[in-house]
Amino acid sequence: MHTISQFGLNGIQVSSPVSLNEKKTSVYAIANKYYKKAYDTLMAQMNGFTLSNGEVYKISDPKLYKNLTPDDFQRLVNLVLKAQSFGESLREFTDFDVVGEDNDTQQEVQTLKNYVNTVRNSNTLKSAFDNIFN
Repeated sequence: MHTISQFGLNGIQVSSPVSLNEKKTSVYAIANKYYKKAYDTLMAQMNGFTLSNGEVYKISDPKLYKNLTPDDFQRLVNLVLKAQSFGESLREFTDFDVVGEDNDTQQEVQTLKNYVNTVRNSNTLKSAFDNIFN
């Protein structure tokens, strides 16, 4: 089910700041489901990047860079940039001050931050970024 339809099913009117505020725990829970899927996909791709010849490497593996075709290289750059920018559109969510919020909302916000930070601070990603751009 699409993320946007989840809002309606949970009685959230996305065009209403009042509705969003009243149901913020549900908003974060829905966002977490979406970002969990994106997180899982990115982590799987970073840990198992498949070359056009079928070989699979972790993106931090130096052997990967010896076997890249131009198309593989472009896909790798796209993956690294996507992972590096993962969560940028969530800045307002992840910068949300949860002091004074209920425990469920605090937990949902922290979970969201964890997904983003795990990808963006990954040593695998940092190594790949260095291999590509340095």
